[in-house]
Amino acid sequence: MQARYVILRVLLEAGEGLVSVEKISGEDGEPDLVVKLDRSKINSVGKKAIGDFLRKLQVSSSPNSRAILRGHTQIVKRKNTCDFNLCP
Repeated sequence: MQARYVILRVLLEAGEGLVSVEKISGEDGEPDLVVKLDRSKINSVGKKAIGDFLRKLQVSSSPNSRAILRGHTQIVKRKNTCDFNLCP
């Protein structure tokens, strides 16, 4: 699950409207997320963002690679942190 989360974070950080996340209420009344991807920006914005991220991981030594990943996943590991404003 963390790999998907990191990829989503990288694409969100790329900006330019490539990916957006919207909080909605589902049919059951519980909060849900809608993730929208602008397909027209995959080859320009998305490709560059993922390429830059993979280059950072490849160029870094093994301990630094872990630090880069940790930086992108730190929100997942922190207690009482509400990503995408899903907290009540």
